[in-house]
Amino acid sequence: MLLDTSRSAAINRDRDKFHEILQKTEGEAAEWWQFAAEVSGLMSAHFGDQRSATLIPLVGDSLSLPELQTLMIDLLDGTRGEVRGSLGPILGSKSASEMTGGLARAQLLQLMLFVRDELIGNSLDRLVRSGRIGVPSGEIRRPVIAGGMRSGAFRLRAELGEHGVRFASDDPGFALLRLRRVLDRLYVREAATDVEELEWQLRGIDVEDVDERLDHFFQRSEPRSVLERMVLARKTNMIAACEEVGLEDGGVLPDDELISTLMWKLGFSVTSNKDPHVEFWSRHERLWALAQSSEIGASERFLDSASPYFSRLEGILLDALAFTAWAFLTDHTTAHFPFTYDDEEDRIAGLALMQEIAPSPAGSADYTADRVDLANLVSGFSALGRRLEQCADDPDKYRRPDAELPDYDGKTSIKTFLLRSTVPFIDLTAPSRNRIVAGLREVTRILVNADVASVRNDYSHYRRNSPDVAKVEAALEATRQAVTRIETLGFCRLLFVPNRVTKDSWGRSRHEFVGPRSYEHLFTRPTRFDWMGLPPITEPAYLVRAASIGEPTEVLRFSRRYTSSFSEMWTGYPARRRTARTTSSEQQPVDHDAQVGAHVP
Repeated sequence: MLLDTSRSAAINRDRDKFHEILQKTEGEAAEWWQFAAEVSGLMSAHFGDQRSATLIPLVGDSLSLPELQTLMIDLLDGTRGEVRGSLGPILGSKSASEMTGGLARAQLLQLMLFVRDELIGNSLDRLVRSGRIGVPSGEIRRPVIAGGMRSGAFRLRAELGEHGVRFASDDPGFALLRLRRVLDRLYVREAATDVEELEWQLRGIDVEDVDERLDHFFQRSEPRSVLERMVLARKTNMIAACEEVGLEDGGVLPDDELISTLMWKLGFSVTSNKDPHVEFWSRHERLWALAQSSEIGASERFLDSASPYFSRLEGILLDALAFTAWAFLTDHTTAHFPFTYDDEEDRIAGLALMQEIAPSPAGSADYTADRVDLANLVSGFSALGRRLEQCADDPDKYRRPDAELPDYDGKTSIKTFLLRSTVPFIDLTAPSRNRIVAGLREVTRILVNADVASVRNDYSHYRRNSPDVAKVEAALEATRQAVTRIETLGFCRLLFVPNRVTKDSWGRSRHEFVGPRSYEHLFTRPTRFDWMGLPPITEPAYLVRAASIGEPTEVLRFSRRYTSSFSEMWTGYPARRRTARTTSSEQQPVDHDAQVGAHVP
């Protein structure tokens, strides 16, 4: 941390006079300041890439008071007496909890200034890894008040994620330069054994010089593959890589977590786009195979597999209804966190909407209950489709007030604002609306025609009689078609991540996104519709691929939001009118809504 004297101090008023006198002084200038900067470490910190003056602002803005106390306790107890020795004259000699228990936030932050950044970073890594500071998978905490602060020659910013602290650059290629340096330091070229080991690792690359071979491998391989092949090759490589990125105790991590942590520390995006339906599809394949067996009636494995399979199906349908109802019927433009989805808070809101609009043959379905009957879930899709049609038939009822329209609306034809209704479904293109309603009805029709609810009741429990194989097969095939339809249309939370960008000399670009199981989507730029406040196309998002806004590739999408102490700490801040919806979705400025609980690295 570098502290400056106040600009109003007397010494600063006299600086111009000193400079004028020095300019008139004959003789060569002394090298005192360069020497002082080198001795103090200021120059190495300025050009270093693993130290940053933005760590304390990160600690102050991203940790709640209990988390800040936990950090100080760990520093007092986990640094072999270094921090305790520094703070002993201030806090006395007591247990760490007693020393920090009565301290306010400002006091704890002041004490942090006595601690080396390296110790603070290592402590945060330990606490996040152990779960004592809970950072949800995918959440990236950044300074809020000092969000625009950068440090050093590489303009580094401090961030805290599920893999700990890192210092990232706004330069998208900076992480690759770090990775290249790691590779150079894994093997000592002067040591014959190291050269032999490196040549062995790079076998199969038809280049004679070993350094050129390494560069060929680096340029043509994905960063994760590079780390897996080179870092996991031997223990010394792992140790060298961990030292390079400032990771303590990397050897205790499982291989996959170690590589993800190294990727994060280097500055790469480490997005957890795990398929939320992977277990359902695994169980589907298993149950389908069992249904083909001639001994299905005597198969205990079939009975053991049926109940969890249908339970997974119910979970997928309920989650899809909550997400889809919320996506199409909620005014995201005026929301405090525009176009972000939290699987707890917003899921509850979506189920509350379903509770209002989805009557079942047996009466009113309780979508807020712990368990919803499968028949009610099946009928819920067609009921949601009817409600969407009703909204589209009466658009004036949901017209957005003029006060909520962005400033550029009506003043230019270069950019167009289409979200003129408080119900997003109304603002979609006509083909999209038709496709969505038809898709919702089709999900219900497929499942009803195969009598899936009856099969669930009959064959997910023990039966003395052999199951009707044809009926079971029809039900399994129907669930496959229905869930595939839900995924294809985007009625569920499949996370898509940016994969590739291609540009031409005229400024046109194609942005490829990939999702689980080879799902893909393509955004094109430039477009007239990127000033509507949707998430930037540089971030992972849930894509409602059937919901086109203005043009086929520009679809309704939502970034992930997380419930954590960080998001709770900044709820309601800032208390001012937001203008994020009027900014480009490709290059949005840094603002609070884009930082608190709405990312993924």
